[in-house]
Amino acid sequence: MRAMQADVLFILRSCLAVTFLAAAVGKLRNRVGILGVIEELVPLLRRYRAAGAVVLGALVTLEAGLAAGLLVGIRLRLVAVAATASLVLLTWGLLRLRIVGWGRGCACFGVSDAATGIGWIHVARNLVLAGTSGAAALLSRTPLAEPLWRLADVRLVATALAVGVAAALAYGLVEALWQVSSLHQAPPSEAAAPDST
Repeated sequence: MRAMQADVLFILRSCLAVTFLAAAVGKLRNRVGILGVIEELVPLLRRYRAAGAVVLGALVTLEAGLAAGLLVGIRLRLVAVAATASLVLLTWGLLRLRIVGWGRGCACFGVSDAATGIGWIHVARNLVLAGTSGAAALLSRTPLAEPLWRLADVRLVATALAVGVAAALAYGLVEALWQVSSLHQAPPSEAAAPDST
């Protein structure tokens, strides 16, 4: 049972670390898009562009630091709690943008998330990630939370990679289906309206 808990913790840590690293790199590759999101969330930053860049730098540093902390495994419980708190805060930002009708994407992972508007799928994705990091925080309370280099079992690495790839493919499939379904919900055409002349 303890070995299974260690395996689950390893998979959670690996998936979260890859997710945070991808988010940090994506934000660096689409600075303009994420700066627009930051300025929409904190309108005061529109006046002070340099402050927006500082906030972006802090966000990228936080995500890269969380990725490194999850991989290294030192103070894992603290890192996992910080990851959960940051994901809850970022989910609040997504919800706020969704409610006010922000027409552009969230740019959470760079250009790939910047093309479409913020949907409930983005909020759900963040809630799943927050739950995952919360589970990692709970599992890390055991003495099983060791640095990854001590768990260098090929089967575990292969399993973590397979889960990460499957999750990415599943997310991509759901996102594609969501976009296709929204294309079919086109507004009624003017031809359908009764002619008043």
